[in-house]
Amino acid sequence: MNELHSLLVSWGMYRGNSFLAKKDKWGHQETVKIVQDTEFVKLREDCAKIGTAKSDAKTIEKTLLLYKKLEDAYRQTKCTAAETKAGLSKVTVSSGLVSKVMLGTVGCLPLMIMRKKHSEA
Repeated sequence: MNELHSLLVSWGMYRGNSFLAKKDKWGHQETVKIVQDTEFVKLREDCAKIGTAKSDAKTIEKTLLLYKKLEDAYRQTKCTAAETKAGLSKVTVSSGLVSKVMLGTVGCLPLMIMRKKHSEA
């Protein structure tokens, strides 16, 4: 969790009005649980083989599923009292945040996977 927090800080994800700026490293607990799930443990190896393996379709599906699960986990993050008072009922999750979490944890960018998927269609 410390490593993910440090990585996101170094990439500027805690600045300005980002919802992460109001959170501490414990805001990533659910994210870390998802990435460590047995379903995604081999994803780093599988993503490295994209384009060379017969299991590309499965890897693409798994990568997009991880993206969705991480996005949903961050969406479930509770708003601060000030945000609620300002009329916000849920946090806004950027694709940049989820992509950086994926790159830092499993070494795979969803954009690469999506491009490959669309080029095959």
